[in-house]
Amino acid sequence: MAPGVRRLKLLNKKIFLLFFVVIIFVKSGFASEEHIFWTWPGIEPDKCASAWAISRFVNKDAKFVFVKRGKFISEGISFDTPYSKFRTTHNMTCFDSICKKFGLYRNESLKRIGNIVRDIELNKWEEPITKEARGLRVILEGLRLKEGESVIALKKSFQIFDWLYSYYEKGFKR
Repeated sequence: MAPGVRRLKLLNKKIFLLFFVVIIFVKSGFASEEHIFWTWPGIEPDKCASAWAISRFVNKDAKFVFVKRGKFISEGISFDTPYSKFRTTHNMTCFDSICKKFGLYRNESLKRIGNIVRDIELNKWEEPITKEARGLRVILEGLRLKEGESVIALKKSFQIFDWLYSYYEKGFKR
């Protein structure tokens, strides 16, 4: 085999190995951008439930960032903003879009939480359909009034959804 062909094969192997290492690096989570989830400020049920679902079921290393309303950043994954992949539409909440994308609605407890969040988010002008909707709305509004609209308050809301999830998983049987 000619020396030029040998060098070319060796170079191809090195390029392939480098490409493989880069893919492993990105997929392994060392690239921190895949752990950043950003949204606009606000403590409301759909945003809180969505962030909770991301942190508990999609990406346990998720970091949340609030970006000034109307602004967009290129780093990370946006949610609950008008042009996000995960957002509210006329018939689906941000929480719904996350659960559907990641197959979370196979879990009955998450379906129940989704029904509550949808009742709050999309059924604003009617009487709540779920018994829990009014209570969840009031609790999260109290959190917002006491803690403000911060990432710390968003993370504090996770405990509320953990309790609700536990209730459906372990305590409530219909």
